[in-house]
Amino acid sequence: MDIEALKHQYQTRPNLRLVLDYAAGRQNNATETKMRRIHWLLTSQGKQISYADTIAAFRVLQDLEAGQLVLGRRGSHSRFVWSVEMVSLGKAAAGNPNEIQPIPEENLDQEGAEDTDTVSHSYNLRLHSPVTFELPEDLTKGEAERLATFIRTLPIEETE
Repeated sequence: MDIEALKHQYQTRPNLRLVLDYAAGRQNNATETKMRRIHWLLTSQGKQISYADTIAAFRVLQDLEAGQLVLGRRGSHSRFVWSVEMVSLGKAAAGNPNEIQPIPEENLDQEGAEDTDTVSHSYNLRLHSPVTFELPEDLTKGEAERLATFIRTLPIEETE
């Protein structure tokens, strides 16, 4: 990969900079990134980026040989399949002297390998009985309903 071209694109394309700064700030790498998810993550952090600009940023990453942009068809969502570690790529773009690492071979065929960023929620069920949930930060209404339905099945009714 041409690191100088990467740094140039990082400096001249603000939307690409948003994506790469997000990547550099992650703790874990992913082998795949869904476009709607990263767009949601960026905009929920107050970043001003359109969905089309998000796609355009990943087209640049594809041109730089960081991976392949797969556009959604027939109900599947657009995604980017990384060929390099996204964290090292983001750091290198920002000028960190670390080397860009390729995705290890054993990770290339994993399904659902994208890390899900989570948020910890605490609830005081009873006095001195807090309950903590680790839930995806983009939890949907449908997922919340499924979780609520599951929790309703947990009580053990006392028999007389």
